[in-house]
Amino acid sequence: MNVIRLQDMLSDIRVQQVKAIVVLNTSRLWRSDMVKVLIHRELKRQNVDIYSIEQPNYSIYSHDPNDFLINGMMELLDQYQPLEIALKLGRGRKQKAQKGGYAGGRVAYGYTTRKRHKQLVVDEQQAKVIKRLFELKEQHPLWSCPNTPSN
Repeated sequence: MNVIRLQDMLSDIRVQQVKAIVVLNTSRLWRSDMVKVLIHRELKRQNVDIYSIEQPNYSIYSHDPNDFLINGMMELLDQYQPLEIALKLGRGRKQKAQKGGYAGGRVAYGYTTRKRHKQLVVDEQQAKVIKRLFELKEQHPLWSCPNTPSN
């Protein structure tokens, strides 16, 4: 959920007579435990509950241990899924890069991309600069580069 809209909604609750907020899933309201705690605190101050379409037993006022367990597990899954997706996408990009393909993001100096081919191509002008840098490094081995892991 958009942070500004969430803040607007929470401030509107104070002025208007709202009894509940309806969401598709509680993951639409918060992405972290800290935000969840803050939202729960504000809603409890105003005696407002959350109704979740995908989690019909969800309530911030529930004291049933079973509901607490199920809701906690659902929230953990909501946090797990984006991490899993990012991991899979990262693996795919890494495999593509290892095969010499363009994996997205900023292209390294010395390369360019062919539009619609998603392939890296050597930029001849920039390649000359890089070649000259290597020549200089070979001629002056004591010179150091500030971005190398040894520094």
